[in-house]
Formats: sequence, C-alpha cells, structure tokens
Amino acid sequence: MNITTKDLGKIVDLSLKPDWGPGIITEISPRFAFIIFQKAEGIQPKRYSLVDNPLTLSTQQDEPELVKRARRKNRKIKVKKVVTPTPLP
Repeated sequence: MNITTKDLGKIVDLSLKPDWGPGIITEISPRFAFIIFQKAEGIQPKRYSLVDNPLTLSTQQDEPELVKRARRKNRKIKVKKVVTPTPLP
C-alpha cells in the first residue's frame, strides 16, 4: 500500500501481525507513516515506510474504539508538510 497524506486517519490491517487488530494512521512524515494498532503491546505507534510496506487498507473504516485509543494516548492526527525542493538554476 502506498500511503499519502490523504490516508491520514484511515484504518489499516497488517497481515503479518493479525493479533494486533486494525490500526489507525495517526501521523505522516516525509518518509514514514505512524500507526497505532488496537491490540499491539506498548503505547508507541509503529513506523512504516510510505511505500513498500505490508499494510493494507481495511474494509471496515469505522472503528470508534480505535479512534478513542488514539486520542486517549494523546496522539493527535496530524500531517507534517512535505517540502519539495526547488530545482537549482
């Protein structure tokens, strides 16, 4: 799955760790997406590359408990601006 800034707040699945349950994309930086999974150990979001990652978009995008968990951990859903360099003359 290629992740873009439009995917912020979407629910994803990780087939490698089905026991973690669904995850929510909470932050997007220029190179990585940060995802909080419903049943993953620890409170830190997991970091995945924007391209070439094992994530898939979940068929169910309505996970109120997951959104509550993200907010309870004080994780604000935000986007870091990607600055594209201007070509040199």
